[in-house]
Amino acid sequence: MSNQPIDHSNRGHAPISPSQLPSRNNCEGFLPEPNEGKVIHPVTLEGTRCHEALETGDDSLLESEWEERHVATCRDYLKILPDSEVQLIEPLIEILGGRTWGYADRVHLNTKENPTKCDLVDWKFGFNGVVDAEHNLQGIAYAVGLFETYPSLDEITVHFVLPRRGEVSIHTFRR
Repeated sequence: MSNQPIDHSNRGHAPISPSQLPSRNNCEGFLPEPNEGKVIHPVTLEGTRCHEALETGDDSLLESEWEERHVATCRDYLKILPDSEVQLIEPLIEILGGRTWGYADRVHLNTKENPTKCDLVDWKFGFNGVVDAEHNLQGIAYAVGLFETYPSLDEITVHFVLPRRGEVSIHTFRR
């Protein structure tokens, strides 16, 4: 698992990624639409800028006071997490031995060697809510991948932070 921020334009996507699992669960035949030639929604572009600012620390990417507030909310949220020795930004998480994978926004491990606790944070900048962390298939998949990657983990707390909505959903999964 790498701690280097990933260039979003050049990274691959799993055929069925953790973020697609809810749609696949609702419709087995779900296939995401290709982005090529497609107009990208302004809120999606805003979310991408906010993610990039959080990954790089470069707020010059932000285009509005709203974006600055959303990013500040996320940074403030990180301050309330338990102390962690290892903080991974945009790590690739392989699930089921690499059958699928995805990129979490943040993973904080309590120790470098044989971590027992972990916090996984995923930012959601859209208008829509998300399924509660306890039942969220994306969060569950990431937890499974982290349990596979780190056999010493006993618990993983998944945090979905929705700054636009002023919401947070948290659940702790135990091995």
